[in-house]
Amino acid sequence: MNDASNIGLYYDSWDTTFKEPFGAIKYGATICFRLSYEIPHLEKIERIDMEIIHENERFFVNLSKNHDFFYTYQTFEKPGIYFYKFVVYYEGKRYYLAPDYFNEGGKALIFEKEDVQSYQLTVHSDIEKVPNYYSEGVIYQIFVDRFYNSNSNGMPLCYRKNSFMYANWQDSPFYIKDSNGGIERWDFFGGNLRGIISKLDYLEELGVTCIYLNPIFEARSSHKYDTANYMKIDPLYGDEEDLKELIDISAKKEISIILDGVFSHTGSDSIYFNKYATYDTLGAYQSKDSPYYSWYKFTNYPHDYESWWGIGDLPNVNEMEPSYLEFITGENGVIAKWMKLGIKGFRLDVADELPEKFIRAIRHRIKKIDPQGVLLGEVWEDATNKIAYGERRAYLLGDSLDSVTAYPYRRVLINFLNQEITSSQFYNACMTFRENYPEEYYKSALKLIGSHDVKRIMTELGSVEKVKMAATLQLLFLGAVHIYYGDEVGLEGGSDPENRSTYPWENYCHLGICYDLRDNNPRNKKELLEHYKKLLKIRKEEDTIRKGSVEYIKISNDIIGYKRMLDEQEIMVIVNRADNEEVFTLEVTGEVYQSLFTFEEYHHIGEKIEIVIKGKDSLVIKKII
Repeated sequence: MNDASNIGLYYDSWDTTFKEPFGAIKYGATICFRLSYEIPHLEKIERIDMEIIHENERFFVNLSKNHDFFYTYQTFEKPGIYFYKFVVYYEGKRYYLAPDYFNEGGKALIFEKEDVQSYQLTVHSDIEKVPNYYSEGVIYQIFVDRFYNSNSNGMPLCYRKNSFMYANWQDSPFYIKDSNGGIERWDFFGGNLRGIISKLDYLEELGVTCIYLNPIFEARSSHKYDTANYMKIDPLYGDEEDLKELIDISAKKEISIILDGVFSHTGSDSIYFNKYATYDTLGAYQSKDSPYYSWYKFTNYPHDYESWWGIGDLPNVNEMEPSYLEFITGENGVIAKWMKLGIKGFRLDVADELPEKFIRAIRHRIKKIDPQGVLLGEVWEDATNKIAYGERRAYLLGDSLDSVTAYPYRRVLINFLNQEITSSQFYNACMTFRENYPEEYYKSALKLIGSHDVKRIMTELGSVEKVKMAATLQLLFLGAVHIYYGDEVGLEGGSDPENRSTYPWENYCHLGICYDLRDNNPRNKKELLEHYKKLLKIRKEEDTIRKGSVEYIKISNDIIGYKRMLDEQEIMVIVNRADNEEVFTLEVTGEVYQSLFTFEEYHHIGEKIEIVIKGKDSLVIKKII
């Protein structure tokens, strides 16, 4: 592997000199691909072909030549993901020009073997604009049982058979398992919907514009991904009136509500499957005459059935079975019931395991009821080229999801702050997603650093200083941003169930905000919350942050950042992961810049300003017009 200039050629998919336009395109658009050449090598280049692969079709296009470039114009009529590389015949040998995105970005390298990474081109159909309240919003995720109990005596709204309730809100969650590793008794703390209502002032002050609730429908477990009844709120959380009140009061504070939709499987202990005869209904496990029998996939009735990841408590459903499809997406189905109550959309659990036609049916029902409704999908990889169960998914090609979870962004951000990758590798990873994602989806992708499925960000990074840097980069970035409840006060925790501990409202209070004295240094946690508030205040007040474009800044191995730009406005966001203070200069377009943290002013020297940034610190600098 060498730089392609070794044979006198140069190509960079991130430079519009060589690929125009940049990034994803709409079907029917034409792209110009150009390779520059060096005269001394020209007579040795016999031919250059562009190899393009779309679905199972492969074709080759010969490049023409003018006095500056080898080039071709290609029109892409079909939506989909196209992969390409260049085949160069040079002095009787065949070479391949292809990328190493992570290490070299969009620049072409030369390979002698055909089996190399290809460039990606995303060609999409018509894309509807994602509503601003979401695509420019702050989405706050709440695991209801662990957020707040509205009952003054700390008791739950009801009790669940064969379960246990923690004696103290401050207890650490754990699972009681049987000899086979299954959950023997589910655990509850008593958080409920009215508890969220009582904390809406806090969420409003924080700057939240949308609440995403982990599952709230009736279920046996504490996580509630084993749905027992899609049409009923779990009694431990409250009832339909409580949800309606939460929706209405939140709306007055300009906060929307999104529910978690778990539609790839149900619970075995449900009115649909009814394995334990808990319900009066005739479940699929009990009889082939059950109206729900056709929803499930039995291999040896009734004991052997297909289940989610082999977990017997979670029998899979056949989403495209007509009666199930109608039940979920029909005019009087699950989606319609809760949308008509006033929620603004759904987050689809394990979207990779849902058929595209099923996702589209959910989307169409949401948009028919509320054109401003949104559909978020749980996707863990690059959502443009994701292959699941042998099928390349079309999440971001139009008429599917409005947004996906940006877990890859979380991973590279953690890796950079933990000094596991270089600043160039961080830049390259972020730019790769920017190249692959259509512009609207790049903005609406949910930038997260924590969730109920991963370790807490405080545990991943290990210090308040590093979490503050992560939050700065995340919350002032382009598009939709996400906060997992308690991350803003430094909750710690490893994998499930440790990452689902209770919000620390009790023990230490100041100005109406409480901090958890379980931490050895609650002062630092208070500083973290104030930092979150400061960032979200900037986000709320600065149109440039909510609506502006983004451009990455390359500074040094330890300093990364980006510019946010809107018309003549400009804000720079910069972090220094090193332990020591550093001094650097930036090219500027204005005369005076001001820190939005300290209000210190920076004056230009020529066309540059000199900036000092402390170790393990961040800066937000605005151009003063």
